[in-house]
Amino acid sequence: MTIHLIANRFAGKGVKPLRRLLADQPIEWHLPGDIDEASQLIRSLRGQAERLIFAGGDGTFHLASRVLGDGQTPDQEVGFIATGTGSDFLRSLGADSLEEQVATALSGATRPFRPGQVEGAGGLQSFTNVASLGVSAAVAHAVEGYLKSLGAFGYTVAMIQGILTYRSTPMTVSVDGELLMQGRGYLTAVGCGRFFGGGKMITPQADPFSDRLHAVAVRDEGTLATLKATRSLNAGQHIHLSLCEHRCGEEIRISGEGLRSELDGELGPLGDLVVRRGPVAFQLAANTP
Repeated sequence: MTIHLIANRFAGKGVKPLRRLLADQPIEWHLPGDIDEASQLIRSLRGQAERLIFAGGDGTFHLASRVLGDGQTPDQEVGFIATGTGSDFLRSLGADSLEEQVATALSGATRPFRPGQVEGAGGLQSFTNVASLGVSAAVAHAVEGYLKSLGAFGYTVAMIQGILTYRSTPMTVSVDGELLMQGRGYLTAVGCGRFFGGGKMITPQADPFSDRLHAVAVRDEGTLATLKATRSLNAGQHIHLSLCEHRCGEEIRISGEGLRSELDGELGPLGDLVVRRGPVAFQLAANTP
């Protein structure tokens, strides 16, 4: 069996550094031209490759869970290498230098990974890192343009712009059957990983290898209060503020009016959602104990 590497040639840092680091490795390279080609490639290789390595950002890691999230090949070994602008999921795994990430992806010990799974009007969809509703989903379409001109700082610009222009929406959030928040909300985030938006620790109690998820709901206490709360995001201290409610659990239900969602930065389903962990999708290489 062979190690296969699926790289996003369009990710922020490109593939040249990887070419240099992997020059002497017996790896089969794949550079799909679009999402459909990449998805078909993953389907053809799952269960056949010794290890599947994904190089890119959170969109690439999202694709791994989207295709493999049905749990049909739970023993498939997978490695992630961050070459994207955000690559927030790997921050939760203690992302190391590129050299160390490559070493882990190639031969690191693996652990079972259960992606998040969203149930909505369109059926089931899997995600690797964070699913969210509210302002984050409303501005998700604008992020790519900001990233091209501002790099990772583009996440912050898009978020601030969103807070200034977004109108909060009524939502009800429950965790394992207990009410978490009810009222007008700016954002609800549910995390397998802890970070999103270029290093903002939105769900600080999330554990990628847990069977539970961390839900954080931000109520509308006014634009100024929300903007102030963003200063606490990088360290995950926002959960201690009055406008935030949070809890870990196995099932998160979110309902409301005109809800839009995003999954790992990709536009997700509209309307009410139920979020859980899906089945074991793959064995993920990681340095975490």
